[in-house]
Amino acid sequence: MKHVVGRGPVRSLVLVTVLSLGGTALATSAASALGRGVPDPSEPAVEATSTTSPTPSPTASPTPTASPTPSPTASPTPTASPTPRPTATPKPTPKPKPTPKLVTRSAVLGTTVQGRRIMGYYRGWSHTTQKRTLVVLGQMHGDEKAGLQTADWVRRNVKPTRGSEIWVIPTMNPDGNARGTRTNARGVDLNRNWGTSGYRSSGKGTRTWGGPRAASERETKAVAAFLRRKRPDYIASVHQPFGVVVRTDKDRGWERRLADALGLPIREVGVGTPSGLTSPTLTGWYNRYYGRHGTATTLEYRASVSSAYAGRRAGLAITGAARVRARLG
Repeated sequence: MKHVVGRGPVRSLVLVTVLSLGGTALATSAASALGRGVPDPSEPAVEATSTTSPTPSPTASPTPTASPTPSPTASPTPTASPTPRPTATPKPTPKPKPTPKLVTRSAVLGTTVQGRRIMGYYRGWSHTTQKRTLVVLGQMHGDEKAGLQTADWVRRNVKPTRGSEIWVIPTMNPDGNARGTRTNARGVDLNRNWGTSGYRSSGKGTRTWGGPRAASERETKAVAAFLRRKRPDYIASVHQPFGVVVRTDKDRGWERRLADALGLPIREVGVGTPSGLTSPTLTGWYNRYYGRHGTATTLEYRASVSSAYAGRRAGLAITGAARVRARLG
């Protein structure tokens, strides 16, 4: 059913009634009650042809319930492995140092043309560095016997200081010693056979023949090879009969200590070598070619000496001068 609101009797009646009720305010209330505002008198009246259906309030779409965000499961904090403390490497128990012991031994240095052995006897210390070496050569000429006693006494009785060693060669001419001759079995004077600038091959058949060539003899070769290996600090080569310590001026302190202990003067003794040449003796050869390592000295005992002198006194004199003797033993 249509309701027409317009310029008709109904509107007039309403207005009259409103006015009769007493005022503009009441009219306004009435107009509001009818669902219309008070029209502007200057506006033309509009005829409503239909009742506008009330615009439905939009139904709010239900807000989708947010799915609960799953709380991230906290990964378990890895437990730190304890840093292993380094195990201290146990210190090895130091091995006790071996106790040095006196060592004695013998060695064959060579043989003669007649098959006799040239012997060397050693006295030194185990487990120590040998810093000083003394060689005692008792005999080179087979008819000079006193030096054999010196060599034997040193070998049996002297106890060297630690760090020192002694080599004793009783004789380097066992063939001549057996025969009682100055020369070896081939008639060669071994103290003229060393390979130096002063060597001479003349004089065959004499007591001082130097042999057919330098270092031709087996005895010379054996002892020379030994001395080259050992390179001793001191060599005492015992002879007879001049009764002196033969001067070389190579080590004056050593020569003086020998002379004082032996009760002998220091003198030069030549072997006929021309000036400017090196004598073909053991001491001449060693001092010329190996003098940077040590010194060799010829000791000339008197022609006749007692056993006590040749043994104990000479033995103590030589080892004391070389400073290799601690005590007897």
